[in-house]
Amino acid sequence: PFKILTASLCLVASLAAARPATAEIPEAAYARVNRALTDGVVIPDYRKLAEATETFRQAADRFCRTGGTSDLEPVKKAYHGTMDAWMRVQPLTFGPVELFMRNFRLHFWPAGSGRVEKAVVEILADDKPITADGLRRASVAVQGLAAVELLLFGDRADKLRPGTRCCALFTAISG
Repeated sequence: PFKILTASLCLVASLAAARPATAEIPEAAYARVNRALTDGVVIPDYRKLAEATETFRQAADRFCRTGGTSDLEPVKKAYHGTMDAWMRVQPLTFGPVELFMRNFRLHFWPAGSGRVEKAVVEILADDKPITADGLRRASVAVQGLAAVELLLFGDRADKLRPGTRCCALFTAISG
């Protein structure tokens, strides 16, 4: 994908350099570059993200149904796959990912002042049931990969057990 991006940028630069500064780049050249970026980078990388998040969701659900910290390795692997897929598309700050703050819902970053941890602690301390609908109404800081990272790798990882609020939050976020 970066080869396509580099090639596209080189194409635009060469078209611009080949003409006087006042000349316009033909619309067809822009269309070719946009098509190459869309078909070669954007769509395939978002498909990979969708596949990775589904794999992670299944691993989180399976873990919280069967439980035990000895079973965390497949969940961690799925998390890393999801984070890697997100990092590939994260710079693409246009289109549907901008609607309803989806980009921040996937990964609230930078999360200074401990906002993610505060949001996670707050929701875990509350006595309201943790549901997917309730989570959609909660702070974006508790909805995505940063919150999952705290639950999966932080000092709460030993509390990820079936029937716990940690697992309920974990599966709600992964969903």
